Amino acid sequence: MSSRRRAEIDRNATFDEDETPPVTVKDADAALYGALARVDGKRKAVERTRFGAFKITPKGLEIGEGAQQKDWDEAGQFIFQVESGIQWLIGDWLVYGDQVGWGETSILAEQLGRKTKTLIEYAYVARNVQLSIRMDNLSFGHHQLVAPLPHDEQVSTLAYAAEHGLSIAAFRKLLNPEADTPALPPPLRFKASGREMDKFMDRDPSTAKPGEKETALSYAAQMETWLGAYKKKWGGT
Repeated sequence: MSSRRRAEIDRNATFDEDETPPVTVKDADAALYGALARVDGKRKAVERTRFGAFKITPKGLEIGEGAQQKDWDEAGQFIFQVESGIQWLIGDWLVYGDQVGWGETSILAEQLGRKTKTLIEYAYVARNVQLSIRMDNLSFGHHQLVAPLPHDEQVSTLAYAAEHGLSIAAFRKLLNPEADTPALPPPLRFKASGREMDKFMDRDPSTAKPGEKETALSYAAQMETWLGAYKKKWGGT
């Protein structure tokens, strides 16, 4: 896929974790040992993962004789690590395949029996949030919300969410400069609002889509409210 086409897909991508299906252990197993091994409708053999008497297969967990608790613990840790990181695994897999020309997401989605929109979202987040700043104590949904932000803001906002134990819903509200009671620290709050205002400043109002004019003006109103509160607090009036 060309960089131009990829950028177009990224711009048109919409992100709402409510639309992204929840990932279960069954989903993780299907993705790692089922869907990704199915090409053109034909199932290919894939390596099974074994922990002592416990063998993870496309159909489930096979348990042989002589099972030990240590192996059971390791199998469980692996399963739940895969469950929590499956979106990242799929996203990174898609991004690399796209970079080297081994597969276009829309075609792969059809081959693997997955929704194109979901795979595009996984790839978008994986491409835009570097592995080095991903936080294992935050969900994929948290990272999904910061994917459009510049790198430095991703780092600061993710750190803030982790430090305060924010849910995805609370994190979304804090990142939204139109929220009634924005609670992000002022530097992050102004960056978020200013970034959106910069985007509108670079555009021609005559090309605005329905509702965009109101959105643009709401950012200005929000900024005026904050500035008024700032002057009142520090101006002594």
